[in-house]
Parts: sequence; C-alpha cells; structure tokens
Amino acid sequence: MKIDDYIKHPAGKGAIIPGKDIIITNWDYRFELLQKNKEDELTCTIYTNGASVYYHFIIPTENKDRKNTYDIILKFKQTKDSDKSDTSYRQYEIEFFSNCPSFTYGYAYVANLNGYLIKEFADKYDEKVLKYPPVSKNPGLIFGYEKSIYFACKYLLDKKVMLMKSYVEANSKPMTKEFVKSIRHMNVIEEEYTKAEKIRRVEQRKNRLKQDEKNIKKKEEYVKKVTTDNQNVKNVKKIKPKKSNINPVKPIKKKR
Repeated sequence: MKIDDYIKHPAGKGAIIPGKDIIITNWDYRFELLQKNKEDELTCTIYTNGASVYYHFIIPTENKDRKNTYDIILKFKQTKDSDKSDTSYRQYEIEFFSNCPSFTYGYAYVANLNGYLIKEFADKYDEKVLKYPPVSKNPGLIFGYEKSIYFACKYLLDKKVMLMKSYVEANSKPMTKEFVKSIRHMNVIEEEYTKAEKIRRVEQRKNRLKQDEKNIKKKEEYVKKVTTDNQNVKNVKKIKPKKSNINPVKPIKKKR
C-alpha cells in the first residue's frame, strides 16, 4: 500500500466504504480546524534508517479543553530496485503505527494481520491488542479510514515537498534507540488521557462556578434595582388637583 492508496481506498481496490465521501469531507474539515486551533502542538520529525524513512507525528486531540497528544508514525520502505531512482517517497510502500485509541483498538490488529504495522513499534501495544481481533470495534476486520493516520497522511500530501528525497536528506535525523524508546506505550497514552480529562473537568467546574457567581450577581443587582425603583414610586407625593375659580354654569330652565 502506498500513501495515495490509503487516502483513496484503504480497504483495497474495489472495497466499498459506506459514506466514504462524507467521511473524507468531514475529516478534511476537522484537520483544518485542528491545525488552526492547535498549530503549535502538531509536529513532524523525520528519521532515516538505511533506505527507509520514518515520519514521526505528534498530533494533539481535537478537544480544545483537553491537552493530550498521540504518536503517529508513517514508514516508507523500499521494496524494489526502481524505488532508488524515484525523487519522492510517494511511490514507496507504507507502514503505520499510532497509539491513538481509535487505531489501537480498531485497526492495530488488522494492520498487523495485513503487514501494514511497523514491526519496530509493535511492542508499544499490549500483547492482547495484536493477539485478539477487535470484534466490537471492527468486526469485519477491515483496514479502513482512521482519524490519526488520515491526518498524518493528509499533512504530508498537503506539504508534498516533505516527501521529496532531497528534502528528507536535508531535514532528517538518523533513527536511534532513543527515538524508538521515546514512542509512548498505549498504557502511557491512556494514563495521560485520564489525567488530562480530570484537569479538563476541574477547569470546567471552575468555569461553571464562575458563571454561576456572575449570574447570582446579576440577579442581585436586578432585585436591588427593582426594589429601589418600587421604593421611589412609593415616596412620590400624590398631587391633588387644584380647585377651579370658575363658577360652574347653571343649566337654563325651560320656560313653560
């Protein structure tokens, strides 16, 4: 599978993905928002190991109020001699890794089954993830669209220069044990998520209390104003109408 294959038909040529166009349109829009709202948190670092290239993304959650991120790696590997003459890695075969829960629990098993999972990072999952099929999340065992992988592919295809061999040569680092070790295990991601969610809820509660205090203050000010206005009305003296100096006109009696 190549990067364009994943964008066009991740489940394989001829496979039907219900609502495919809607999914892509929705994720393109969400990725645009993600870049706009969390531009500084989305990073990409390039590593090389022989003829293979690894694009390591740190992609933040879409939730504006929660701060946690995921590791996504796209590996481009040389599979035939003709790849050497290509000026871009776009024609290379691609493998995937993501510790985003939607990939971990829905597609890691299928990716491993089909040879799409990056073996160097397979131990970043619990053994049961790659051993047991995701019957609840992906009962059909289809390697379909997944948000974090789609965002990473979309990022590279939007910035095509990053796939050029000349760019990689000038902007990459050698792959090291430290880099492999730095990729977080799925359990670490879940711990970070739990911690971030607690912080989000605390902040949400604080904001709610602040808003409640504002509402109470507004209500008190309103009651005070109404009370003052009513008191002013009571204090207004009633003005008696002045007596007129003009004598009333007597009715003319009819003559008989």
